[in-house]
Amino acid sequence: MREDAILRELEPDVGFLPGQRSLKVMPSQIGIVIRDGEVVDVFESGRRDLQMGNVRTYVASTAPFDLKFNLKDPFGASHRGEGTVLDQFVLTMDREVVTGRIDLTLRVARENVEYLLQLRRQESGVVMWRDVSDAIKGELLAKVLAPNIRGYTAKELLGNRELLDGIEESVKIELVSTIQRYGLHLTNLTVMWGPTRPLPPVDPPMPVPAQPPTRTRVGTPNTPLSLPEKYRAFWQPLVDILREEYGFTRATKGGRKNWKSFSAVPSLSASVWYRVVFARSGQVMVNIYIGRDDREWNEQLFDKLRERKGDIEAKLGKSLCWDRMDGSDGGKPRMACRIAVYRPGTIDNDPEMMEEIREWMIERLLAFNRVFGPILEELAEEALVMELLRLDRISEAEAAESLDLDRWELIDVMGRYRVPSIRVTPEELRDDLAQSIQDAKRR
Repeated sequence: MREDAILRELEPDVGFLPGQRSLKVMPSQIGIVIRDGEVVDVFESGRRDLQMGNVRTYVASTAPFDLKFNLKDPFGASHRGEGTVLDQFVLTMDREVVTGRIDLTLRVARENVEYLLQLRRQESGVVMWRDVSDAIKGELLAKVLAPNIRGYTAKELLGNRELLDGIEESVKIELVSTIQRYGLHLTNLTVMWGPTRPLPPVDPPMPVPAQPPTRTRVGTPNTPLSLPEKYRAFWQPLVDILREEYGFTRATKGGRKNWKSFSAVPSLSASVWYRVVFARSGQVMVNIYIGRDDREWNEQLFDKLRERKGDIEAKLGKSLCWDRMDGSDGGKPRMACRIAVYRPGTIDNDPEMMEEIREWMIERLLAFNRVFGPILEELAEEALVMELLRLDRISEAEAAESLDLDRWELIDVMGRYRVPSIRVTPEELRDDLAQSIQDAKRR
């Protein structure tokens, strides 16, 4: 395999018998077998015998490889002929160009290696490191760097380690989500920020005729909105769209806080919410917020959802942040858990970016409801049946029938909810004890 090739097509070995073929891969490789256009086998090291038919075979290297992205520099000082240069300047709010370099170390992910086939070059069937670089550089620029950095001035960014760390975390979150779609795993990320530089001069624009001053009514000075008013102005259209176009909520008011909650499923309306948040780290978040005033109950529901993590993330097409939120907040133990997805953004972004953030929130909320909704309904029914069983309102046979389980499956569910499989009242226990004493005396 070429030194800079990540995946290549390989002709199978021909055996002694007519039609006998096999594929051999080395310990540092993964073999992929495609028959009639579908992936039928993925394996690591060793040899596989191949059946007859229209078969194509590929080998992917599991060795880590490095990618370097240079932020476009008006003077070319940071390029040095190495790595990929982003297509556009990354500008601050005051139109300064941010320079620097992003270094990544990636490797092929065994569980999703077939996704790498999307990047094959048609003429050769090869995937090179530059094919990966070209596939992700657009999203790195458009979804992370540009919207994050243009929300701040060069002076605000200079030496602000907390702010730069937040941008780096956004880069990491978006990259993990992006490269998973190509069967890759991020093993290391380093961002080296350079100085800001003035934007190169351009030809002066054509003069624009002077406009008469805009008149304002007496008594309505042009004062900036307060922070609560900014939140209300943002949330109100979001709530209206979700209610009127999608029937997602009955809410009519946007609210004045940095977050907005929506009931996830009616049976868990006081315990589980979909929540959209402007976080303090310069990011916005959509999450499932599990917030009953019962830490143990919250953790149990969180763990049940996490058992389905692979299926949930596959249906969403996104990697999620699964946060049990252990520890304390202000000296008090945290009660809630959450499952979230992030993107860059603040309440002070420009109107165009705010509209993009609102559309992203709506899209994510609808996707969360589509994927999480049926699971939460199922778990809510399960929890209700277990609570009724715990209170002896129904029998074990009725519980098993309600949940469509056999006896042993029911006992397993009861164990997870800590419902005893042998339940007796104090009176029954007293009667059983008296009967045992009488039986012992007769002996």
